[in-house]
Amino acid sequence: MKTIRPERVGTTRHLLLAALLWLGAAGVAAAEAVVPAETWATPSPEVPSRWSSEKLKAADAFAESLRTDAYLVIDHGVLVHSYGDIDKPMNLASIRKSVLGVLTGMQVDRGTIDLDQTLADLDIDDKEGLTPTERSATVRQLLQSRSGVYHPAAYETQDA
Repeated sequence: MKTIRPERVGTTRHLLLAALLWLGAAGVAAAEAVVPAETWATPSPEVPSRWSSEKLKAADAFAESLRTDAYLVIDHGVLVHSYGDIDKPMNLASIRKSVLGVLTGMQVDRGTIDLDQTLADLDIDDKEGLTPTERSATVRQLLQSRSGVYHPAAYETQDA
């Protein structure tokens, strides 16, 4: 069984958050998802990168300060930068909220998501149907986990 060092717990989450924030700050346009067969493509030396080497070095320094193990910067399916041992398998946990927060923040900044819209405004309902109170929950409340919308946990028992 692999032992996780306490000082590394959360490091990957911080790293991914920093990388996603970096992508948002860099103004990278959304692109069609590109997944490699075996490895990511690498940039051609003849083509100038739209990534600042100084800013990537600053991201590396920030990653180092967080005691981050590794991260990648993928741009339109091309591996433009890596830090650390990117081939080493690592445990990753509890990242959903961080990633969702970053992606939502980018859309809020672009004006494509209004945090004060309700589920009713967005015509969102559930398979079982939401109550009027649940439909009055805002996107902001959903993101803050304060919406009051109840979903039973997977495999929830009657005693729970």
